Amino acid sequence: MDFSWTKEQEILRKTVREFATKKLLPNLSEWDKNHYFPYKEAL
Repeated sequence: MDFSWTKEQEILRKTVREFATKKLLPNLSEWDKNHYFPYKEAL
């Protein structure tokens, strides 16, 4: 059985990682401190 990711899955993985790195990571400490997460903006 081949457990390798398909090309489409790799593209999705890369896209999600880039989004999280650029949009979420810079704010995580502040959000955690304030017990906040921008649900509407993130979804």
